[in-house]
Amino acid sequence: MNIPKFLAVHDMAEPISVEEAAAMGRKVRDLTTQEVRWISTWVQLTEEGLIRRIYCCWESPDAESIRKILSDVQFPLEGVYPMAEVDPSTL
Repeated sequence: MNIPKFLAVHDMAEPISVEEAAAMGRKVRDLTTQEVRWISTWVQLTEEGLIRRIYCCWESPDAESIRKILSDVQFPLEGVYPMAEVDPSTL
């Protein structure tokens, strides 16, 4: 079975440290389930090494399940979008 993938985009009102993001990430990780899985993350850094924006790949039956987890830990969220991975070697 192919589980839908989503991209959660987090815009930080003010840049945050890696440590602050890690603390929020641990709270999110603790709420994930076998059905709603946080797969990977990329971050956009400022020149000072602080995090400005976070992009997280999720597997979930629906976007609302992801929004609920992020809302429960009050993680800033710009949006959750359906996504697909593209392997450049297969183009």
